[in-house]
Amino acid sequence: MKILLKYIKPYGTFMLLTLFLKFAASMMDLLIPSLLAKIIDDIVPTGEVRRIFWWGGVMIGCAVISAITNVRANRMAEVSAGGMTRKLRHDLFTKITYLSAGQMDEITVSSAVSRLTSDTYHVNRMLARVQRLGVRGPILLTGGMLITMTMEPKLASVLAAALPFIILIVWIVTKSSIPVYAGQQKILDKMVRVLQENITGVRVIRALSRTDYERQRYDGVNEELAKIEQKADRISSASGPATTLVLNLGLTAVIIAGAGAALGGAGADPADRRYADHHDDGAEAGVSAGGGAAFYHPDRMDRDKVQYSGVCGPAEDIGQDGARPAGKYHRCEGDQGALADGL
Repeated sequence: MKILLKYIKPYGTFMLLTLFLKFAASMMDLLIPSLLAKIIDDIVPTGEVRRIFWWGGVMIGCAVISAITNVRANRMAEVSAGGMTRKLRHDLFTKITYLSAGQMDEITVSSAVSRLTSDTYHVNRMLARVQRLGVRGPILLTGGMLITMTMEPKLASVLAAALPFIILIVWIVTKSSIPVYAGQQKILDKMVRVLQENITGVRVIRALSRTDYERQRYDGVNEELAKIEQKADRISSASGPATTLVLNLGLTAVIIAGAGAALGGAGADPADRRYADHHDDGAEAGVSAGGGAAFYHPDRMDRDKVQYSGVCGPAEDIGQDGARPAGKYHRCEGDQGALADGL
């Protein structure tokens, strides 16, 4: 990494601008769920269609800004990664040309060719991905968890419980894939050597009728490389489905916990709870006229100074009934249309 820093330094300002654009795009992505929650919780109940469209336009604006900054930052990341890789490949080639014959025999020509081609390509991909995902990923993860913790700590803690399992999956996959990729690099060097020998000795191979032998030799190395590449791909690709499974199980747990909280009234302010009994007409009390009773928490009545045209009795202890927990409630009867207006 110290060697790469020498090539990164000339592009430091350019990379900082790229990271800033990725940071701005990530913040826009994090704002969209918060704006949606504001629309649903605060604006939709007011029935003001103009405000709903206005805040919807703000969400669209955030999405557009995120898309533009992401595209621009990705292009800048590719430009800087390409410039650094080009300089690295130039210096590496210059270094190889000044190696002695003994040093070249120790490294082998095939390995030197691989260092100039495949290795520099992987460095290019690494530099580009660090700029594209190195900032966006942590910001989305940290910011998303903080926003979720702020909005609903209990449900966020259920999802946060899945993080150790995701970290464990990534660690296992990384530890298992490193030796496989190291072996793949050795076989790739071997394949390059076979190709180089066939190209330089093509006249001798034909003169000695060794074409079939060299073809079998290449096929053997190629098959060996294909097998180890398939093994490496299987190990690396296992992280995607495994982490998706853990995340989906965590989201399922969040949905179950949220449903339980909604049905049981957990996590809600008792002053905001209203529960209705249903009678012969099957209509919901507090919405339709007719017989029926509505149970209203006394704290809500005192706070909102709700006025009823019907009769509300004094607060009394009422046992649990269905979704309504036990506690003190006012039993209100009478004009249910006025009751609905008060609620």
